[in-house]
Amino acid sequence: MKQSTKRLASSVLALIFIVGAIIMFTSLIQPAYSDLSQMRGEQQAKRDFVEQQKQIVEKVKAIIASYESGADVQKAVSLALPSTPGVAEVVGQISGIGALHNLSVQNFSASVDEIPAKTASIGTAALSADQFKPKPPLKVTVRTRFVGTYKDMKEFLQDIETNARIMDVVSLAIAPADKPTVDMYAFDIAIVTYFQP
Repeated sequence: MKQSTKRLASSVLALIFIVGAIIMFTSLIQPAYSDLSQMRGEQQAKRDFVEQQKQIVEKVKAIIASYESGADVQKAVSLALPSTPGVAEVVGQISGIGALHNLSVQNFSASVDEIPAKTASIGTAALSADQFKPKPPLKVTVRTRFVGTYKDMKEFLQDIETNARIMDVVSLAIAPADKPTVDMYAFDIAIVTYFQP
């Protein structure tokens, strides 16, 4: 066989191998590759779905936790602004805070705002806008006289300020309880606390 015939035969053979490789690529590898791409897309879509579901579950857990902590907020609000006057509790808190700071109690008096009577309507009367307006809280006013040092009264006032129940000091009068050289004073104090019936 001549050299040129060998070259031509090897070129034709090489061309057949190239055409065979192209045919094999288009008929076998390309469909498998498209199937693989589709599977990867489905896998990514499933991962995204799982991630979205995890985020939804976390949001639901956060909402549930906020509702559960809402009970704590409701307890704190009911301590700060109770629904009843609770005069005995108020007097007990004030005298207890005074005793904590070595203030001796001379007298107590308490007054409570009058709770408005509820009016009942018979039938299906039209509701007015005034029925839905929030009512202002009512007051319990406690007047007392303590005897003690100025430092003890300052600490007493700080504890009244940070008490769980809202208390406002509306008046305070200071007078010497003994000789002017002795650090003992009489404190006439009026404290207002609130309730929402």
